Amino acid sequence: MHVAMVAVEDRETAFYAYSRLISPALRHAAAIPLRQVRHHGRECHGPDGVRWCHDCEQVIDDHLMSGFNRLRQTLAGNPPTTRDGRPVREMIVAATWLSSTEAEYLSLDLTARRLRRPPAPGEAPGLRATRAQLIHYVLTNLAARVRRDDLAAKGLSTRPERALRTSDWAAPLRADPCAFALLLDAITRLRNGATDPYDIPPERLPAGLDLAAARKLLHASLHELRNLNPDFHHANVDLPTISHLPLADHDPTSAPSLEDLYVMAENNGEARIPLPGLLAVAYLPS
Repeated sequence: MHVAMVAVEDRETAFYAYSRLISPALRHAAAIPLRQVRHHGRECHGPDGVRWCHDCEQVIDDHLMSGFNRLRQTLAGNPPTTRDGRPVREMIVAATWLSSTEAEYLSLDLTARRLRRPPAPGEAPGLRATRAQLIHYVLTNLAARVRRDDLAAKGLSTRPERALRTSDWAAPLRADPCAFALLLDAITRLRNGATDPYDIPPERLPAGLDLAAARKLLHASLHELRNLNPDFHHANVDLPTISHLPLADHDPTSAPSLEDLYVMAENNGEARIPLPGLLAVAYLPS
């Protein structure tokens, strides 16, 4: 089967070819974010041990269809546009290449392997544009989007900062403005990829507080947050903090809480050790 099959008129045939061309690279690029968000860094395995779990497979299926629709619209003369209304030039380059006479002589499976590799000097502009638009573009902010969708599916807040500012259950957390500012900053940093809520940037320290005092204040706020809303704490503090760890088959709920680790570190004179270092020990399989 050749690459130009992705551009044939029959939609079913074209999608089969498109999936065969794009799916390997799409799965490769999505694997790490999905493991981090959903599986605590472990490999994703479905019930049969061959495919991924249903939720992760659905992510790939959705993104395959999204890219396929972008390609079909472009081939029909309606490419996606930028915010200022201009056609996405790279998408046009990809569609032109995929439907070219050259593509009729390119192996579908060989090209799929090339798409999985990083961009290389001298590769065809169409190949580079296809990788950029139909793999990397459709996966933009994948981890954040999947985390938001999973939270929404569980009935949890998809905008934790707003929930902390406005919800009735969080009112006690807002009693101390300094503590609340530190808590909001920690939640925001974790949501944006940080792994240690206690790694407070110097510019975020409230006036009159040094780092040690700010950490104690934040610890108290996080502890109160856990008591007020354990599910919110787990989704917005626990999971972002441990999601990067390549855990073995181990129940993370049996390990000490983040607040307990903080107290243990202080008691043992290890308060300056970054939290990820303590977590790496606490979450080792027994």
